[in-house]
Amino acid sequence: MTLVSKQVPGLGRITTHVTYYADTVVQFRGIPYGSVAERFRQAKMIEAWEEGELDASHFGFRLGAFGFMASPDIQEDNARNGDAGVGNYGIWDQVLALQWIQKNIRSFGGDPARVTVMGESSGAIDVLFLTLLRSVSVDELLDAYQCTGSPMPNWQATVDGNLLHDLPAASQLPHYTYPSTIRRIMVGDCEKEGLIWAKKFINPPLATSPLSCLSGHFPAEVGLQLALDYHLDAKPATPVEGMASLSAFCGDAEFSLPLYEIINSWRNGDAFYFRMRFVNPFSGSFAGTAHHGVDLLFAFQTYNKLLPQALAAAAEEMGKHLIRFCHGLSPWPRYNEETTVMCYGPDTVKALAKKDDKVGRYEIWDRLRGIQDAWTRASRELRNERIYS
Repeated sequence: MTLVSKQVPGLGRITTHVTYYADTVVQFRGIPYGSVAERFRQAKMIEAWEEGELDASHFGFRLGAFGFMASPDIQEDNARNGDAGVGNYGIWDQVLALQWIQKNIRSFGGDPARVTVMGESSGAIDVLFLTLLRSVSVDELLDAYQCTGSPMPNWQATVDGNLLHDLPAASQLPHYTYPSTIRRIMVGDCEKEGLIWAKKFINPPLATSPLSCLSGHFPAEVGLQLALDYHLDAKPATPVEGMASLSAFCGDAEFSLPLYEIINSWRNGDAFYFRMRFVNPFSGSFAGTAHHGVDLLFAFQTYNKLLPQALAAAAEEMGKHLIRFCHGLSPWPRYNEETTVMCYGPDTVKALAKKDDKVGRYEIWDRLRGIQDAWTRASRELRNERIYS
């Protein structure tokens, strides 16, 4: 048997039979989504699903400078050529793709009144942006469902006064009125999202201590309590210990808290909430952790043949949950009726009442209501990222 071993960004080193690996995994924004043929068109998952067929559409869009570069000079050049706004070209590509789906999906057996948009990481940010469009009616794109993930933008979109009039802030999320055509949502995150900044935190280039940073953004008592909650009140015993504390603090600020605000303020219809706690079984710097992007191992079924048996079974269950959601059914009890959280891991797939989920830091997030943006600013200062106003 011929084996191939390859380092896959975001997952680690995967060793497998060459005929399985070849042409199976492609790179999409640096994350292995899996090819269109293998990612969502799983015969054993979809054809055998008793609720009916599922039409899956995958579209590309411009990235990086080609998709999101913006400047006054570019805006002037656009205006001279009759184009309003600036930047957001990747989002315009997504708008065009959704318009195409509305116009043509019936020809493929689909229903334009039941479109589910799914995004992970920056793709989830884009899904949120699509609910905030100004020069394009969301009603023309989605008479539908929304499935999303971590929503807060650190980069990418531009407030151009044309396509977008503002960008989401954590404090604003509870007050948004979403288009009525978006009738249900599914949101979720990974337990250790903040590990994407792990290298920064091993030797953090901080001018002040984390505790001093928090005192500059929060009232004294609030800052001290947050430092205690996240073990930032004293110098860590080791760099790894410090990294773990800072990763938890920043991951909650940028990923978990915004999602928590969305799920708690959703009023349009059904809302489903999950937490990914199964860990990456492959060797690499993030092995054994539920890091950012590890949910892709499970959602798209691409790696089932390579996962340990228990994790492969969990992946199949997650896939069925997603398909059930796409068909307008309830994959588990709704959060907005029973505050139920679907916990994928760390040992089993289990729906828990929020009060019984002892891993989530919900009480901390509830305390921060009203001053969420200060948490975001503190997180970015700790990461030594420039804050633009």
